[in-house]
Amino acid sequence: MTTKFLDRLSNDLTQLLEDPIDYNVPNNQIFKIHSYILQSRSPYFKKKFNETPFNDDHVKVLKPHDISVKVFDIIIKYIYDGIISLEKLKFAQFYQTSYQVKNFNKIQDFCNDIITKHPNTIFESENFLTLPEDALISIIKRDDLQLEESKVWEYVIRWGKAKNTILPTNIEEWKSDDFITLKQCLPHIRYFNISNIDVLDKLFRIYKFSKQNYG
Repeated sequence: MTTKFLDRLSNDLTQLLEDPIDYNVPNNQIFKIHSYILQSRSPYFKKKFNETPFNDDHVKVLKPHDISVKVFDIIIKYIYDGIISLEKLKFAQFYQTSYQVKNFNKIQDFCNDIITKHPNTIFESENFLTLPEDALISIIKRDDLQLEESKVWEYVIRWGKAKNTILPTNIEEWKSDDFITLKQCLPHIRYFNISNIDVLDKLFRIYKFSKQNYG
């Protein structure tokens, strides 16, 4: 009975959401949304509405320049009906956006739960190399991440090289100072779970670096 009521309520809220007005201008659409719904379900929008004054028509107009129209549309629909259609958007782009906007913790947690079961959705995406450091750390520190630790190591190094193009291409040429670039990520790699002897040989220097810097 409760489930049916909540489903009905979700459908009713969704019907309140009007289709956005498209002005044929890239990344420019108008969404007519209800402030009380957004404020009650999102600290981000509550803060935005509080900071935004009324215009001459006594309407508050938000201009979230840090979110693309495509991502914003999915976020709004999620707020109204609790459903995210990831098929309509590249998952990695959606995930990355959730870290660009403050107070989207629930969406971040939702995405992290998906990534732990399907790590390739982010690690093999074209957006992986531009992933914020805090987002990468939130993934690799998960105990339930279904990815071999040696692969985690490889992805972290790949990410580090992309963030710092001055690093040598061959990791065997890296010096201790080069690893400082990844000082926030390295402690979250579980070296004891890496069984490949060749990989362990390559990681020995990094392990010593980690022990010296993190205990």
